[in-house]
Amino acid sequence: MLATSCDALLSAVVILPDFDFTSHARFAELTDDSVSLDLVSDVTDEPKLLATCTVSFYREGRAHIFISSVREFGRPNAGGFPRLVLRLPKQIVGTDVRETFRVPVVESAPLEVALTAGGGGPYQPRALDVSLGGMQLEFSADADPDLAVGTPCSVSLTLAKAVVELDGEIRRRSKHQYGVFFSGILKAGELRPPDTYRAIIIALERLWLNWKKR
Repeated sequence: MLATSCDALLSAVVILPDFDFTSHARFAELTDDSVSLDLVSDVTDEPKLLATCTVSFYREGRAHIFISSVREFGRPNAGGFPRLVLRLPKQIVGTDVRETFRVPVVESAPLEVALTAGGGGPYQPRALDVSLGGMQLEFSADADPDLAVGTPCSVSLTLAKAVVELDGEIRRRSKHQYGVFFSGILKAGELRPPDTYRAIIIALERLWLNWKKR
């Protein structure tokens, strides 16, 4: 899989939770004991050697993630992008797009959620988790709008200066919890979310990883 990802210059997201480092990247080169990615985002801080990192990417309708550590940094490619060399991961976890990796939303995350559905709203539920394909929301008992499965909806998300609005529908319900699928980003069988939504997920994943270290 890593070989074909490098051949295709597949896009990925690299996160180093210990150093508050996040970058968009492209797979570049595979050797017997390492995999290299070119960092295409502006890099202001140099990743530390041996630092733990996570790499997430999407291929053939499946989400994949692996954990590795930094072996080398700074060797630019022909295009001038800095290159990050990682140890070859022992395992790559992959899921179907309907079960894309869900990022838990920690209670301290400054994420604002506004849901409009069934001709009412905006409601303000709490986000429990997010993924590329949707999110899980929870209402208090007295604020639950009692939405039926299949109800079209619109979700507005705000995190710092990042704001995005996504169309979808209620796919699941369990008491006061609702599973929302963002049907508007599914095109030709693939999830193609806006860059702003990707950035929000990356920021929430970083907050969750930092929380797990405590």
